[in-house]
Amino acid sequence: MSVLQASKPEAINECTMIDACARLFPSAQYFRFENFYYRFDYEADLFAISKSRYASEIEVKVTLSDWKADLAKKKHTDLKYLKYFYYAVPSELVGKEPEGIDPRYGIIEVYQGGDGDLYPRIHKQPQDLKLGKVPKSIIVKGFYRTYWRHLEMKHNYRRTLRELREIQNQQNSEQPSV
Repeated sequence: MSVLQASKPEAINECTMIDACARLFPSAQYFRFENFYYRFDYEADLFAISKSRYASEIEVKVTLSDWKADLAKKKHTDLKYLKYFYYAVPSELVGKEPEGIDPRYGIIEVYQGGDGDLYPRIHKQPQDLKLGKVPKSIIVKGFYRTYWRHLEMKHNYRRTLRELREIQNQQNSEQPSV
């Protein structure tokens, strides 16, 4: 057996696609936020803000039905502070774009390389939405809202684990000893 083992291919899901798309926005040039909340009713899968405060949003869609459902969301009629908007989709969805996508939106194809890792490739360049720079106050609010949302999720996760342990302990104590 070889000392070098072939790496296991990465699963294609929302998290791994976000990680792949982040490669398009190097941290030396952009502030990157995953699952960014700049309003409580508005969440971006990946939000990248350039040092000059221009923003790009990447919305990840893993299935065609999810992509179609996204078009009905209010956020597409209420965009603010965006220079570019992209949909990131797996290779098998490229060319199957649902009707009604704004022609100004770009498409990022996420494909699996020969090494098993996921890589992004711009399939369709977006047009400049010309919605202006992101005000510093929105960046700060978005950072705090994202931070608090992640803390809330962590708290809920811990509470769920605690409740599961309690149920398991109750079940173990109710079993008759032999």
